[in-house]
Amino acid sequence: MHIPLNSKLFITCLLYIVICNLVCAEETYTYDARGRRDPFIPLLKPIPPPLQKPEPPPKEKKLIECLEDIESIEDARFYVHLQGIAYDASGKKVAILNDEMVEEGETVGRLTVKRIFKNEVTLSVDKEEYKLNIYELEEGG
Repeated sequence: MHIPLNSKLFITCLLYIVICNLVCAEETYTYDARGRRDPFIPLLKPIPPPLQKPEPPPKEKKLIECLEDIESIEDARFYVHLQGIAYDASGKKVAILNDEMVEEGETVGRLTVKRIFKNEVTLSVDKEEYKLNIYELEEGG
């Protein structure tokens, strides 16, 4: 029995497609929770990245090596970076500003740490206040 070349090619291609689908088919897995929490879903929401500070214009760039060098609220806006906030068991709060650990109520040079909250620190320089956020809060949450 003679099969034309076009038919042989068609059958070969069809077999190749069927075999590839069988071999390469992805196996899907669905989790049966049975009333329990899915362990593959994280418990905590990811923390948003920190806010980016606006860069001061080049003509205003100063040499700020430590918090004592802060002279105005504008210096605080451009040069003070909130790196972390921590609480201890007794409720004492500390913030890490420019690699320096400061406590609530502490004064460093002209900069005063007024309040430390969960995600925010309130600073003042010469009675002008400025708030630093550890990260931007999500809208509606």
